[in-house]
Amino acid sequence: MPDKELKQNIRDYLETIEYIQKEITKKHIFSDQDIQNLEAKVNYFGVIWPKMIGSVTSKADDVIFHLIPFIRTHNNIGNYNEEDNEKLHA
Repeated sequence: MPDKELKQNIRDYLETIEYIQKEITKKHIFSDQDIQNLEAKVNYFGVIWPKMIGSVTSKADDVIFHLIPFIRTHNNIGNYNEEDNEKLHA
């Protein structure tokens, strides 16, 4: 992969992760448009992850394959995100 393409992929990868993280840490009901926007980013994440990282980890698998169906079912992440679950251990 040429250097310029690699830099752009890294930029895109980081922007995608930032967008997904920002959206799933909001405690709100997702509209259909919110879900469509997030799904586009998640689909891109599923394409760029193997290019940038390699094999799909269990957390990446959760995002790529399970996040959107979960949100479509529940319309939010609620107290199911990792941050809230980790607070229970404190």
